[in-house]
Amino acid sequence: MSFRCLVCHAGGGTDLVYGACPDYYLGTAFRVDYVRCRACGLLQQSPLPEDVSPFYGAYPVHEAKSKLYAMLRWLVMSPIYYDAGKHRAGTALLDYGCGDGGYLEAVDGRGFRLLGYEPEAGQAARLSERLRIPVHADLESLLASHSGTLDVVTLHMVLEHLTDPDAALANARHLLRPGGTLYVVVPHADSFEARLFGRKWHNLDPPRHISFPLLEHVRRLAERHGYTLARHGPVPFPNGFAASLPVVLSGRFRFPLFALVLPLGVVDFLLGHDAGLSLKNTIQARVLKVQRLILRMVASQFVICAAYLVHGVPDKCGETNKILTTGVGIGLGHLWRMRPLESRPVRRDVVGLNLKTKSSSHQ
Repeated sequence: MSFRCLVCHAGGGTDLVYGACPDYYLGTAFRVDYVRCRACGLLQQSPLPEDVSPFYGAYPVHEAKSKLYAMLRWLVMSPIYYDAGKHRAGTALLDYGCGDGGYLEAVDGRGFRLLGYEPEAGQAARLSERLRIPVHADLESLLASHSGTLDVVTLHMVLEHLTDPDAALANARHLLRPGGTLYVVVPHADSFEARLFGRKWHNLDPPRHISFPLLEHVRRLAERHGYTLARHGPVPFPNGFAASLPVVLSGRFRFPLFALVLPLGVVDFLLGHDAGLSLKNTIQARVLKVQRLILRMVASQFVICAAYLVHGVPDKCGETNKILTTGVGIGLGHLWRMRPLESRPVRRDVVGLNLKTKSSSHQ
């Protein structure tokens, strides 16, 4: 089957990036190849699947979650979701590809007019019943009944699953009023995690993830469908780092291992990392940040000990100060030997993009 790029529509010229990638997440028998388009640089599957539904058998993302899980997800993953708090009551919002309905449930009760779209009819019906929010499975019916009426359409980690991203942006454009917002979140295939873990990067997620549009690709799609790119930026997603480690350690995603290393994912994103740096320099940047954190803690301890000494309680400092002084010496030695790195924008595992429909009648 011949190659056709999902963004620039070029055919032919590709470079194999990951061959015969197994399903590390669900352990199915599917294996897929990822290639890079030589014309625009898009990373995508080739050949494209004719039917993606077999990839989603027993897909845990679609299962109803406990209240504890929902709370933990919002605590850890909330930065990737669209911030609806800026909108007034009455705002019409559609979550396109709403999965288990978690986002709709989280923003319910604010007076918004909420809708969902989930292409699997059974899942859409279950969500409608549980959430008491209209969740559509019939796309044609949704387009006909809500043309040009919506204020916000969200695609949270959806675009990468689609074999026709053009259709998704065209559908959203049809549904949005002039000046409406399309919010897109996609995995960043040029992130530190992607480079570090390679084919075992959790957000590669073969065979379900079809393509990985970067900023320039989303900008190109946006222009084609009557949007302007209003804002974009990296968003923290600790799952990418933490869920990749079990694959490296055991050859499969395993939830107990993921839960064990999730705090490392949180620390990873608290530290952040620098865009455009080599892997070696990125690791070096993180080491510097850890050392600076340690030095701040040490400095705080010195202040506490000085306060104790002023108040005549020298025993509180004792051996602790000797250890801390040694630590400071080692830390300063490392900082002195390591060359300072140029400050650059943080690059994270996931990027969020805010698109605005142009102020003309919808298409």
